[in-house]
Amino acid sequence: MSEAAIVPVILSGGSGTRLWPASRLETPKQLLALVGEHSLLRATLGRLEGVASRQPPVVVCSQIQAGAVRQEMEAAGHHQGVVIIEPEGRNTAPAVAVAAYAVDPDAVLLVMPADHVLGDVEAFATAVAAGARAAASGSLVTFGVVPTHAATGYGYIRTDQDAAGVSPVAEFVEKPDLADAERFIAGGRHLWNSGMFMFTAGHYLSELARFEPEVAAAAAAAMDRADTDETGAVILDREAFARSPNISIDYAVMERTDAALVVPLDAGWSDVGSWASLMDVARQDSNGNVIVGDVIAEDVDGSYLRADGVLLAVVGLSDVVAVTTPDAVLVAAKDRAEDVKTLVDRLRSQGRSEADQSPVTVQEWGSAEVMGRIGTAAVTKHVITPGATARLDGGVAVVVQGKAVHGGTSRAAGTAFTIDPADGLHNGTDADTVVVVTSWPDQPAAHGDRILRTETHR
Repeated sequence: MSEAAIVPVILSGGSGTRLWPASRLETPKQLLALVGEHSLLRATLGRLEGVASRQPPVVVCSQIQAGAVRQEMEAAGHHQGVVIIEPEGRNTAPAVAVAAYAVDPDAVLLVMPADHVLGDVEAFATAVAAGARAAASGSLVTFGVVPTHAATGYGYIRTDQDAAGVSPVAEFVEKPDLADAERFIAGGRHLWNSGMFMFTAGHYLSELARFEPEVAAAAAAAMDRADTDETGAVILDREAFARSPNISIDYAVMERTDAALVVPLDAGWSDVGSWASLMDVARQDSNGNVIVGDVIAEDVDGSYLRADGVLLAVVGLSDVVAVTTPDAVLVAAKDRAEDVKTLVDRLRSQGRSEADQSPVTVQEWGSAEVMGRIGTAAVTKHVITPGATARLDGGVAVVVQGKAVHGGTSRAAGTAFTIDPADGLHNGTDADTVVVVTSWPDQPAAHGDRILRTETHR
């Protein structure tokens, strides 16, 4: 019997608010290099190398993240992967359903969040192989992480036998209090719920239709009416997808099916759910600190210190989280790191752009960084990669070699790009071009003398 094809389905739609201010709606944690030199998404794609019989991955994400997701996929060598764009988040059950409709019903789906950390790739591949065999035989598989301590921040999976081997799921348990968590660990029959699954596409859809027919119908309609963009990404139909109930795989299927099995996973797993959790997976110095970026620490211990864009100096503190970005600073007690989400909720209620908008966003054509404002105009630095065209909203004023260029199609002597109000800014050279641009609400030409400069970087 030949091995079933395994299609990785990577869920990349979350915003990671507990890792604010680095993680935001426009640049969520899966697109950040929080552990190692690559983003969590690229690391997730990278660990697929050890998975046998794998097919190109399917990544489900939001529209605002699609350009960055495609770049990460290509950087990881997955040029044939499929991107499915959700018009809005409706939780994991419909997200996996649209991916299941996009592949052969007999394909085994390997469902993974994009933002988890796994330290032991070989152990992961071994667990996936066991899960694939069970899924191909008709089971719906979840991966249970072998617990290292009595955690209260994770849900648990209970088995009716020793949790050391593949076994039927007896019960999914919500996040416990400390006393219950300690009892779970002592009993040896509970595993952490990882949020990773394996099943055939057809079996998942049939169980979903049995338990949550509205989700299955909405996902099918959203795929039937889907469009594609110029990159080949599948854009789900907004109206159809919005009809899906907002529900997770656990509640929709896994807690209700009689075919659920759990495969133990002992691979150095973390969901990187808060700044404090990064302490467990990142390298610490002799004082127990994790230090990232331009940081000076004096008499500091047990702390997570991260600087991006500005110097961070810390003196005489213990067990704190301090994170800077170009437009925000977070300081928190380490044992209150989970409460960062409450701060983000307050920022949103006050209409603060810092809650969700990132100072630097990755686009298909390069990147954009807001440098400041002149009145109501946003002064933005655009890095346009070779051969790409940046399409900007609103009026545009650009300075080329000290001279403002407005309207029409222009190529200034010695510059690296052309400017066209219909097609945008095009970089036709082999060098990245840094362009300081202002998008004005009206009459861009009247303010062209205020724009800073154009630079070409090789």
